[in-house]
Amino acid sequence: MRLQKKVFFVILIVWTVFCLLLYLGSKVLLVNTFLLLERDSVYQDLQRVKEALNREGDALANTTSDYATWNDMYSYMQGENPAYVVNNMNLPGLVNINFDLVTYWNIDGKLVVGASINSDKSQIIPYPEGLEHYIYPGAKLFAEAKKRDRFYGFGLTAKGLMVLASNSLKDSDGVKKSLGTLISGRDITPDLINKISNITKLKINLFLPQQINSDPELKTIYDKIIASDTEMITNPINDESIEGYLVFRDLNGKPISLLYILTHRAIYTVAHQSLNYFIFAIIIMGIVFAGIFLFMIRILIIKRLENLSKDVLDMNSTKNHELSRRVKVVGNDELSIVSSQLNHMMDIIQSSHSELEKRVDLRTNELVETNKRLQNEIKERKVAEVSLTIHKENLMQLAHFDSLTKLPNRVYFNTMLSDSIADATRLEQKMALLFLDLDGFKKINDGLGHHIGDLVLTEVAKRFRKHIRDTDVLARLGGDEFIILLKNVRDEYAQAFSDRILEDLVNPVIIDHHEFFINTSIGISIFPDDGVTLTSLQKNADMAMYKSKKSGGQCYSYYTQDMELDARSQIELESNLRRALKNNEFILYFQPKINLDTEQIIGVEALIRWNHPTLGLILPDTFIPIAEETGLIISIGEWVLREACKTCKAWIDEGLEALSVAINISAKQFQLSDIANIIKSALEETGLPAKYLQIEVTETAIMMNLDDTEFKLKEINKMGVKIAIDDFGVGYTSISHLKRFPVHYLKIDRVFINGIPQNKDDLAIVRTMIVLSQNLDLKCIAEGVETQIQVDCLKELGCHMGQGYFFSRPLSEKKLALLIGRTEERES
Repeated sequence: MRLQKKVFFVILIVWTVFCLLLYLGSKVLLVNTFLLLERDSVYQDLQRVKEALNREGDALANTTSDYATWNDMYSYMQGENPAYVVNNMNLPGLVNINFDLVTYWNIDGKLVVGASINSDKSQIIPYPEGLEHYIYPGAKLFAEAKKRDRFYGFGLTAKGLMVLASNSLKDSDGVKKSLGTLISGRDITPDLINKISNITKLKINLFLPQQINSDPELKTIYDKIIASDTEMITNPINDESIEGYLVFRDLNGKPISLLYILTHRAIYTVAHQSLNYFIFAIIIMGIVFAGIFLFMIRILIIKRLENLSKDVLDMNSTKNHELSRRVKVVGNDELSIVSSQLNHMMDIIQSSHSELEKRVDLRTNELVETNKRLQNEIKERKVAEVSLTIHKENLMQLAHFDSLTKLPNRVYFNTMLSDSIADATRLEQKMALLFLDLDGFKKINDGLGHHIGDLVLTEVAKRFRKHIRDTDVLARLGGDEFIILLKNVRDEYAQAFSDRILEDLVNPVIIDHHEFFINTSIGISIFPDDGVTLTSLQKNADMAMYKSKKSGGQCYSYYTQDMELDARSQIELESNLRRALKNNEFILYFQPKINLDTEQIIGVEALIRWNHPTLGLILPDTFIPIAEETGLIISIGEWVLREACKTCKAWIDEGLEALSVAINISAKQFQLSDIANIIKSALEETGLPAKYLQIEVTETAIMMNLDDTEFKLKEINKMGVKIAIDDFGVGYTSISHLKRFPVHYLKIDRVFINGIPQNKDDLAIVRTMIVLSQNLDLKCIAEGVETQIQVDCLKELGCHMGQGYFFSRPLSEKKLALLIGRTEERES
């Protein structure tokens, strides 16, 4: 290719690359800036719509405040003005002030008078479902009205979205004490949404939970907003339109609807037009300047180079390559200097040519032979070197790197860790060693096969590799275990690094259309604080990792000296626990259950104790977690079941007919497919009638698999065994589940009993639970009763039974028999 064409193509390529980079840079900087402006504009539109709805709530709150601070109303609440309801609570008046709900509550939280209205049809209707989530004793509407008189918020009912307002009931001057609370409501209707749409010039929609759940696209957007830090999100539909979403929350902070707007992409259109005009102008200017530049290069350089090239070609084409030919020297610049030096070089060549020909002739024969031998030796040596290099590289790869992830293996990592310890000691630097174990990976590997498991490990290794520096080391120890060495770090860097790893793993790993959520447990040891040798650092990081696993995984823990002591203690306790069942070291204690009305003992709860040969009596809080972790809880639970049945049968044989026994069923026991058969077998072996046995299952256990839970509880209920939900109130059982399961008792957790009657929130919760049990025809048992005041309060609330230290601590079988005997003597 000629020089002129080369120059042309170089300029073309450089200019094309420049224009491309300019376009990409402009697009990133300019268009992205406009996109942010566009997003902010949509956010402002969403906020405008939200503010419009809030103004509706503010208007309702103002009207509510007017009706709540009125002497006529105040007299009515004192029982002195019965005409107030006729004059002011009539249907035309409520429709006229656009009230869809109005309720007056006295200072004790009881409804005095109220109504629910259908404004469109001007008729009284039943209170819509859903109001019970916002109007109940201790609800926010009551609490806020007490604090600041005037309050409003949004709620979701069967009718749809409703704005609710509350205000303390006072006289017109506001000087007398409050007699209660006025709670009003107004429906957010389609007409109101259309009105806001006309004002804001936006297309607006308000999607309720039923609409969101029925539309997969809306459900995806809704879940994405809930999982993020912001309550808003935008979604460009095309180059013309963009839509925005905002999660609307009720007065309790719970998401209840999804606000949607649609608007024109004016900012985006202007951005693209500006970018296109800019690039077009740059291209036109480039073409003009490139033409001028090529023309000048042609005149000043290329033409003269062509002449010089022609002279050199003429010299080369002369017959027998005559060395006497020379090039023309024109001008006084770099090209003329080149021409002169070329002629001088030809003079030297010509003078040396004759002498060189003689020498060449003498050495040619010798060199030809020598060259043949050297070529053969070089060829053989190169083949050997290549083969040896490949062999060494393969051996090095196999010996030092993991074949799946291509990361250093345990052997190579230990070598690098030893060298790093020596360097860190010499330089007085700190290092952090992170031991990582993937939680739940075995289920993926066993359930979907090693192929999927290998792909998951490869992807996780890629994610880990993104976060390490060039000086750090990432290795795979085997299975689902990884280890990371962070060199020359401060203590807080390991914490920040672990946070980034955990945050990255929040995003699912997608393999062959499977979506896996991988968690990891991280243990951290610091050099030299937690060890100065390879073995101690790795051992301590491993112990810290197991601490993270016990904490639920997806977290990190730093090594502490207490971990080593705890590990030794736990290992010893676990070993003793395995022998305890064989050596019959377990005993049962029994805590009486009392009928609060008659104060009689009507049953007991069996509680296990470990009579350790050297440590003495050990409470279950110490060894039950270890039993859960090792799986020994299954065998221990069966022992408790059979021992309790056997003891209760002995009591019946002794004449204690009315005494039943309750046992706790652990979550792992309850998950067994044949738990009903195990209970049936224990009853048959001991001869205990089923009506004397109660089982207590925690809320967490029954919610693991609802269909399986329902089947098991029904099988157990068929035998005549009573069923209680233990620790009720601390889990997440819904009322629909209680109706679905054959449950006989609700045990109110001690955490709520401790606060009554002083703590108003605890009191409201306990009252609600008791009312709930009464409505569902269930017996209610209060746990942790410790004072006479609590007993009196529970009686007043209508609780059936109590259990706690006020009545009796857990007793051995003999002491319980003495207590029952004394009770029977007093009754007789």
